[in-house]
Amino acid sequence: MRRLRLFDTLVGAVLLALLLALRAVDPAPLSALRASVFDFYQLLDPRDYEPVPVRIIALDDASMQAVGQWPWGRIEVANLVDQLRAFGVAAIGFDVVFSEPDRTAPQQLIEQWRDYDLREDSLEALARLPDPDTILSVAIRNVPTVLGFAPIPESTAALPRIPAGFAHAGSSPVGIIPAFAGATTPVPLLEGVVAGTAALAVARAGLGGTIRQVPLLLEVDGTVTPTLGVETLRVALGASTYVTRATDASGEAGGDVDPQLVALRVGPFEVPTTGDGGFYVHYTEHVPERFVPAWRVMRSDPSDPELRALLEGHLVLVGATAAGLQDLRATPLNPFEPGVTIHAQVIEQILTEHYLIRPDWADGAELLTLLVMGLVLVVALPRAGALTSALIGGVSVLLAVGGSWYAYSVELFLLDPVGPSLTALSLYIVLTLLTFIRTDRDKVRVRRAFSQYLAPELVNRLAEDPSRLVLGGESRDVSVLFCDIRGFTTLSEKLDPQSLARFLNRFLTPMTDAILSAQGTIDKYMGDAIMAFWNAPLELPNHARHACDAALEMRRRLVAFNQDAEALAGLDGQVRIGIGINTGPATVGNFGSEQRFDYSVLGDTVNLASRLEGQSKTFGVDLVVGEETAKAIADWALLELDLIRVKGKFAPARVFTVIGDTAMVTPAFTRLRDCHEAMLAAYRGQGWAAALDHVAEARGLADGLSLGLDLLYDLYAERIRSARADPPPADWDGVFVATEK
Repeated sequence: MRRLRLFDTLVGAVLLALLLALRAVDPAPLSALRASVFDFYQLLDPRDYEPVPVRIIALDDASMQAVGQWPWGRIEVANLVDQLRAFGVAAIGFDVVFSEPDRTAPQQLIEQWRDYDLREDSLEALARLPDPDTILSVAIRNVPTVLGFAPIPESTAALPRIPAGFAHAGSSPVGIIPAFAGATTPVPLLEGVVAGTAALAVARAGLGGTIRQVPLLLEVDGTVTPTLGVETLRVALGASTYVTRATDASGEAGGDVDPQLVALRVGPFEVPTTGDGGFYVHYTEHVPERFVPAWRVMRSDPSDPELRALLEGHLVLVGATAAGLQDLRATPLNPFEPGVTIHAQVIEQILTEHYLIRPDWADGAELLTLLVMGLVLVVALPRAGALTSALIGGVSVLLAVGGSWYAYSVELFLLDPVGPSLTALSLYIVLTLLTFIRTDRDKVRVRRAFSQYLAPELVNRLAEDPSRLVLGGESRDVSVLFCDIRGFTTLSEKLDPQSLARFLNRFLTPMTDAILSAQGTIDKYMGDAIMAFWNAPLELPNHARHACDAALEMRRRLVAFNQDAEALAGLDGQVRIGIGINTGPATVGNFGSEQRFDYSVLGDTVNLASRLEGQSKTFGVDLVVGEETAKAIADWALLELDLIRVKGKFAPARVFTVIGDTAMVTPAFTRLRDCHEAMLAAYRGQGWAAALDHVAEARGLADGLSLGLDLLYDLYAERIRSARADPPPADWDGVFVATEK
């Protein structure tokens, strides 16, 4: 057992090492599973919305119907900007790229109509019309505005103008943050007058395209650029510069590893970032008050108190929410979230300083947790039972998941429950599987070893719990039965070998069935003889009664056997048997050689049972039991046979015959038993005349019950006559010395 536990521990240690290596490598499926768990956390406990001065000016379906299909003319956009300025907004961020001149600009129209036969004064009049882009540039010059650009992987001639400045504590973000080769920028007329420009990027999509992080900074052709949320916040705060902090800055633990970003400062706010400048978005459920339709702003009077309360002093983001404009993103809470909403939620989290963080120490802590939990399981599981193992495995998973949930819901930390849980489950499954395979193999071994000589019920009990089988020698009380055929040598001489084998099989089968049905264990067959025992290998209460039940059933089955003409073919007369049963201590276990061994019993109890079976012919009965067996069935119909000293034993043994079970204890049998006991008392007291009288009376009572005890009473009559002729000494103890086995 100790060797098996050591083997299981080594297997567990190897598996734990593989799991640690897997977690260190962190393949995509594992990180995707971890991200899915974090998504589920957000579904269970999303961020509570706190009213902050952030609004979304929604380019929704109603606005498309009221103003016209997108893209709107720049004059309409300028109108929107002027209205927002009139309502007193703090800053405007456009989640829109104005990358081309307005198609309704006079110069654009002149180019379109030049090939047609138009009067020159008409073209001159058209040229005198105001330029829509100029109108929009004037509008955005009068209010802090951020325009967006689209980063692209291809190199472009024009790069975005970045009004913001950057300072770095530690390494520059260049080479750390996501990089793009070029950008689609706003038209120069607009870009030149805005307070800020920002990358429109929320596309840090993970498994299933879900947006879990938003980049705060991007690199475009070697230039660090902010994204819409933080840039709109910077413009609203009036800050001029961002400050990045990397792991190799003063006070940070950089070491020899490549530097990573730690935080981004925007005005008074220090925003924690991922190593490459990302920001974990903690989403809220849909909040209607976050949105103001664009048409309402454009069609309302700036003195409208309700709308002024919604917009005055607020940061507003202008972006598409209409499904037809195809700016929808998947988030943990919503598969169709407008992209502008994600930018707005980033600003909300910064303003409330509500940060969902995966700490830089998370990977190390998770590996350490995995190692400690794994070592505990590797040591504990091979030494625990099935239920305890299940409890240990279950508690380990609960601790991993519970600790992760607590970290998320209370501390806003994202700590991985997947690695420790998979470790606990993998170790539990593998080590339990080893135990199961070994147990199943033990069951097969037990069934194979005992099915030939053990009752099926006992075989099943042993197979279910092989630990109940103690091999190699064990001392316990047993009941042992020997049975053989009277005069078998004479019978065998009448049969040829084939007929003899057929006869034995026909005889031994019902006798074996009788033993097994009484939950006995067949020890061995010795020609015509059977040896069986009870209370091993499994404990069996009242085993002596079971052994005697088997003897009575063998007696009944012998009657049926003697009525089978085919079974008795070639024999003269019927088959008679002798049975001996004794109860007492014995040694049970596997005995034999390394090449072959049997499960058997040894000891004086066994030897005496064999002698008792041999004495059955002396007393002319078919069943002789020892004194301990008789005590166990004292309520049955018993007759004491004698006090004998068998060959090879010095101590005398009181022996009995079993007439039947409790159903045989009738008044007639009680009279016989009383007379029989009186006969034995007179015999042992050397009252020979009284003893002979009791013999005659008992013989008559036995004949009346058809018990066939004539040979027994003939034996006592002969002993009494011999004793009268040659009296024993005065101290004679009545013990009969058996000279034959």
